[in-house]
Amino acid sequence: MIKRIFKYIFTRNNSNQIYILNLNLRPNISQKRVLISYLTKQFNINFDKVEVSHPNINEVNIIIAYFIEKGFVIDVVYCNDEHFINKNQDKKYDVIFGFGKVFRFFSDRTRDALRIIYCTENAPKIAFEKESERVSNYNYRNNKNIKTERAFTYYNEEDFKISNFAILLQNHYNAMNFRDLINKDKTFLLNTTGLKNENYFLKRILNETKANFIWIGSRGIIHKGLDLLVEAFAITPNLNLHILGLSKKERVLLPRKLTKNIHIHGFVKVSSDKFIKIVNSCSFCLLPSCSEAMATSVLTGMRHGLIPIITKDTGIDLEGYGYYFDSLEIESIKQKLLHVSKTENYYLDNKHNSVFKFANSEYNLQRFNESFIEIMNNIII
Repeated sequence: MIKRIFKYIFTRNNSNQIYILNLNLRPNISQKRVLISYLTKQFNINFDKVEVSHPNINEVNIIIAYFIEKGFVIDVVYCNDEHFINKNQDKKYDVIFGFGKVFRFFSDRTRDALRIIYCTENAPKIAFEKESERVSNYNYRNNKNIKTERAFTYYNEEDFKISNFAILLQNHYNAMNFRDLINKDKTFLLNTTGLKNENYFLKRILNETKANFIWIGSRGIIHKGLDLLVEAFAITPNLNLHILGLSKKERVLLPRKLTKNIHIHGFVKVSSDKFIKIVNSCSFCLLPSCSEAMATSVLTGMRHGLIPIITKDTGIDLEGYGYYFDSLEIESIKQKLLHVSKTENYYLDNKHNSVFKFANSEYNLQRFNESFIEIMNNIII
């Protein structure tokens, strides 16, 4: 039944973005209406086999399921869909949930609605400043002229000011960046999730894997510090860097010829045997990002036993399960890599197992679902 409903109501606009209208409509009863302004491009209508490429695909379905359970009629719209705005300007909602231009327009227009901003990035101004600094540094070192591309795509400070409540996918460290944007009594923190290959098993040859590191990422490799890692590994030839998620578009931002200890794998499905093989050949996952909400790529690595080495700006409380970079100077990165690669095997083995257990107990969908329901019940009720 659900499959038929979805196939009927999925609609694409002129830019090929998907939106869903009137989900859970029950014509025989009076219902409240919610607008979910979110990322919908990744929805897959082939329900027999859906490849989940990012945790937010699972998470948005949990969000939708909550409103179905509460009896709402639901419109799910791509967050920056101006076509939808132009076509539905007079539409009224009881609850507006999400982010982006659609959230902004209807929140500003419908002030009697309950407006809940769902923030999957750092605070807009902080994110812009940090990315600008990172891009400027890259341009100076490489004689390039690239522009910032991530900041202000989905959020600006006005979004928080017109919101009644905020759900932040942040830890307390990053949440401090929002203190001037929305009242802390109206703010809720929510842990995001990492993906997990259900066939995964811990199997590492520690004498080999402790010299191997992995970077898992996506769009914005300067923002996420991959260029810094490439420089550091270029002067650390006895250690290896495996890169997952680098697009052809951004490959040109790295040196044309990489050193032999740097291995590019492209996009690798977390559900694949290849992914298991790569992560089990490494001991550490790296993310020297300048700004995140809570980095799902790191959580995915941790759910497969990888020991994280990250910046505090990734939004993850390590609680002794990994390491923070002391500095992002190339020499400092090199020294950190060399230091952890000399870890005694018995200590390293314990670390792999403890990270694996911790991440899989804290950053799974069941925990996310329970926390989201508790937060939303506090807001709605």
